[in-house]
Amino acid sequence: MPNRIIVLLALVFAPVLAHAQAWTQEPGQVYLKVTQGFANASERYDANGDVVPYDPNTEGTPFRDRSRYLYGEVGLAPSLTLFGTLPYKRLFVRDGSFDTPVERRASDLGSAMLGLRVGLTEAVGWNESPNALAMNVALTVPLGYRRNVAPTVGPGQVDAQFVLAYGRSFWPLPAYGQAAIGYRHRSSVFDLSRIVECPASQPDDAEEVCLNDGGAEVDYSDELLLSLEAGYTLFGRLLVQGLFDVAWSVKAPETIETAADVQPEAFPQQRFVRTGLGATVNLFGETGLSVQAFTAPYARNALRAVEVFVGIETRW
Repeated sequence: MPNRIIVLLALVFAPVLAHAQAWTQEPGQVYLKVTQGFANASERYDANGDVVPYDPNTEGTPFRDRSRYLYGEVGLAPSLTLFGTLPYKRLFVRDGSFDTPVERRASDLGSAMLGLRVGLTEAVGWNESPNALAMNVALTVPLGYRRNVAPTVGPGQVDAQFVLAYGRSFWPLPAYGQAAIGYRHRSSVFDLSRIVECPASQPDDAEEVCLNDGGAEVDYSDELLLSLEAGYTLFGRLLVQGLFDVAWSVKAPETIETAADVQPEAFPQQRFVRTGLGATVNLFGETGLSVQAFTAPYARNALRAVEVFVGIETRW
C-alpha cells in the first residue's frame, strides 16, 4: 500500500497520546485534526486499584471533561515531521465540601505538546518494504495557566517524551499495525506556569477558587509508555481500529487522602492500561470524521471514566 495512504489510515489514533508515530509526512504535506473530548466520572481508582467515589460528599457525576484539542503535522524534509497538540481544557468539578455542593469550572489553554518525528525506515534498509520505523521526541509545555486556581487544567511543569514506533502495512489487505514504546520524563521545571495571589475573600459559589496553599511543585513520577494499534478499512472508506495503551509510573502509586486532592492532573504516580475502539469515515477527498472510545480495565490513581473523542481531520 502506498506510504501516504498508510499514513492517512494511521493518523486517527487517540488525540492526546499518539498519532501515526511510525510514519513521517512527505515534505510540505500538512495534516490537521480538531477533536472534542467527553469524559464523565463519579468514581476513581485509588493507589491499590480499588474503585472509590470521586468525592464521597457528592452525588451524581462530580467530574466532567469537555476539552478540545487541535493536532497538526507538517513534513519539514524527507523523514522529518513536526507535530504538535494544542489543548483547550474545559473542566467541571463539583465541590462537596459545602452543605450544598458547588460546581467549579475551568476553561483555559492546557499544556501543549511540540515534537519532531525522525523517520528511521531508510536507515535500517526498509525503504522498499512495508515496514516503517521512527523516533518521536517531544516536549509538553504549560501555557501560563495558574496552578493554585482550582480546578487546575494541567500539572504545571515541562515534560520530555521519547517514543520509538514501528509500523507495518499489510497491503494488498487494506490494513496496518503499529506498536510504540517510550519514556516520559516528568521534570521539576514549573517556571512556565504561575502561582497567583488570592483575593482576600471569595464567594463560596465561585466558579473557580484560589488556594493560598495550592500550586505546589509536585514530584511527578516518570512514566513508561506503550501503545498498540491495528486498523482495517471496509468498503474503501470506513476505517475501524483496535487501540491499546499503557502509562506506567516508575514510582509506585501513593495514596491520595482526600477528594480535595483529586484534581484532574494531580495524580503524582499513575498507572493505567486503556483499551479502545475507533472508527473513521471518509467524507470527501482527504477529509474524515472519527470517533474513538476508551476505558481502563486496570488503573491505579486514575479517574474511572469512559473517554470519547469525536474529531474531524483533513490533509493537503
